[in-house]
Amino acid sequence: MCFRIRSVFAWLFPLLCLGSINTVATATDTVEPVTQETVEQVNTFLQRFIDPAKTPTEQAEFFAPGVDYYDHGIVDKAHIVKDVERYVRRWPTRTYRLAIVEYINPDPQSNRVFVSYVIDYEVANDSNAVHGQANYGAVIADIATSPKIEWIRERVTQRRSPFKDQE
Repeated sequence: MCFRIRSVFAWLFPLLCLGSINTVATATDTVEPVTQETVEQVNTFLQRFIDPAKTPTEQAEFFAPGVDYYDHGIVDKAHIVKDVERYVRRWPTRTYRLAIVEYINPDPQSNRVFVSYVIDYEVANDSNAVHGQANYGAVIADIATSPKIEWIRERVTQRRSPFKDQE
């Protein structure tokens, strides 16, 4: 079973149904109810995941081996460490806030959950500052025991410079 996705995340659907998750949800598929415990586990995991105080190596530990990583495809943890190091060099000052978890859909045939969520972000360096929102979709395995992201995508939906906001 693939995951049913709200229309705002329809752009994720073709990507989600590729690779190791390769069946398609239909209108007759049932959505499993989400327990309060799963909601709390997802929220706790995401809060830890978006904490900008982590080192690149610590950030990479949130991902499963062979993760389908943003638009990079299947990567290893060394690739993630280098990618996070580049991002930290570009934006040494970073703040993230989990705005909302819009959708959690457990796959009853595996230990995975599909999660869509929105992050408010502020990033800055010596010469530039940007803030906005980004939508994410992620497949997280083992959410109750040892959660790891197996698949993740991002779409920046709002990006503003503080100076443009004041014009």
